[in-house]
Amino acid sequence: MGEVYLAENINLPGKRYAIKVLRGELTQIERYAQQLEGEAQRQGRLDHENIVQLYDYFRWQQRYCLIFPFVDGTTLAGLIRAQPGGLKEDWALKLMRDVLKGLNYAHEHGVLHCDVKPANVLVDKEQRARVTDFGIARDVGGATSVLGRVVGTPEYMSPEQISDPEHVDHRADVFSAGVVLFEMLTGRLPFSAKAGIKFPQLSSEPADIRDFRKDLTPQLARIVTTALQPDPVDRFQGCSAFEQAIIRYWRARRFRRTWLPVIAGVALVALASAIGFRQWVEGRARAERAETERIAQEEKQKNVVRARQTIEASIVTAIQQMGSLCRESTHLQSRQKALAMASDGGITELTAKFRAQIEDIRKNMADYSQGYSEAVGQLAKFDPALVKELLNAHPQADVESARFLDAVRSDYSALSEQHHGRSAEELLWTCSRQS
Repeated sequence: MGEVYLAENINLPGKRYAIKVLRGELTQIERYAQQLEGEAQRQGRLDHENIVQLYDYFRWQQRYCLIFPFVDGTTLAGLIRAQPGGLKEDWALKLMRDVLKGLNYAHEHGVLHCDVKPANVLVDKEQRARVTDFGIARDVGGATSVLGRVVGTPEYMSPEQISDPEHVDHRADVFSAGVVLFEMLTGRLPFSAKAGIKFPQLSSEPADIRDFRKDLTPQLARIVTTALQPDPVDRFQGCSAFEQAIIRYWRARRFRRTWLPVIAGVALVALASAIGFRQWVEGRARAERAETERIAQEEKQKNVVRARQTIEASIVTAIQQMGSLCRESTHLQSRQKALAMASDGGITELTAKFRAQIEDIRKNMADYSQGYSEAVGQLAKFDPALVKELLNAHPQADVESARFLDAVRSDYSALSEQHHGRSAEELLWTCSRQS
């Protein structure tokens, strides 16, 4: 996308920055420039210890300059190249938790990354991983294509990002993070590239990390495999859920390493006595019953968590689709005015151009309207009390998102009472009212 320079503030010696200068031919395209400005404004609000924050942006000689803090360290890609057999397990999981925290924060603020890979993760001298390069050219309303092209790095893209790039959500970043974790642990990618096949993740299952590292456990392999499921519904439903799975694995592993040897020793002593053995057996039976009850309760809680995550994903999608619909509606009005002026002036070439643009905008609006209705309809499949709780508790990142969230609440209530949603024309009326 451009070039990156290391800069020093002449008024504050020692204060260094990374300045990314985007390619001039990209910013010559009006639609791209508009998307760039909107994305820069959103990403400038991402202030988190595991994200390289965008400080500022400006135009210089018809090119955009993006200002970031200089991170003194290396890339995760460099660390992987230095250890081709895979990073140490504890080190890899610690870095992945940092990455997932940064991505989850971005998702909560309505920003998707869509290009998660080791080259876009910096590891500073404090050994903290920080996600960078949030894909300035991406539409936070849900689209991950720019000017008709799929955007991303093929080896790390989720199946839906390849096959349906206009309708992805935060679970695409979950998949890409899974690819990165696989590569950190094994030094290679999870999908075998075959001759003539550019996207093997569309037609093949991921490899097992234990095929390359015998020291890794089946439990860790299940975590990686879950993140790499081709269907977003079967993955972790968010980066927070992905991180929690790693935390539970860590705790269980510490227990096995610290306490199981002690328990085994106590059991051997107890076996020396018939009375002690009987007490041990009875205690073991009680523990197993308690464990069975605990597992059942945990599974019940997991089902509730999955439902909450799916509801949250539907709410975020609905807000994004409504925002995209309203922005396209505004764009349509400006193009219609331009068409009228070109037609009245007898400028044939411009008239044809504006008509073609209006047709494309109308198609986009139909897709966003359908996506919005599907997301709201998805909410009707869950417990109304839980849906209303999450709708009321959903964070409102800015004034615009708050207005769209109110529309989702209203449409969900209407759908629950009338058993049908609103038409595309009614949604456009909402856009007019919101503006």
